[in-house]
Amino acid sequence: FDISIAGDLSESMLHDGKDRAQKQATVLLLAALEEFRREIAYVEGDLRDDLAVRTEAWGFGNGPHLLKPLTNRLEPIHCARVAGGMEPNSNYGTHDYTVLREIREAIENDPRYAEKLKPRNGRDVAEIRRIVLVPHEGACSNRPQCIQGIATHPAPAAPVPAGRPPS
Repeated sequence: FDISIAGDLSESMLHDGKDRAQKQATVLLLAALEEFRREIAYVEGDLRDDLAVRTEAWGFGNGPHLLKPLTNRLEPIHCARVAGGMEPNSNYGTHDYTVLREIREAIENDPRYAEKLKPRNGRDVAEIRRIVLVPHEGACSNRPQCIQGIATHPAPAAPVPAGRPPS
């Protein structure tokens, strides 16, 4: 599994403690996935060989900001960079589609990786499953472009709403 987390750094996150909650949730999720990755290393057999977890973290406001590169480790410096980089800005919009575009382009620029995201060799599932989490409050500066970014993703993708529905 390759898991990307993209946090909202827009102006609206400056209110009601949303920035702190998002920062804590992102670091907690990365830490939990790291713990899961370490536990898998101790499991014997097929489970260990078939499961691998890599994580990356992004922030977005008026553009994408890579906070933690896609790696199979979470070091303390990564937590510090994520926590320090998840600072909303009153001048930022909610351009979540910019992160989706960066992720999509990275996949498209690596054809071997892109192939691993598709079922092949008679398997029903892909060798690597890519999960992109974009937790935010539902607003988007360009919803059609965001939906288009998901629709044109090289791997099967679908938006999954969480929390309150967009207005």
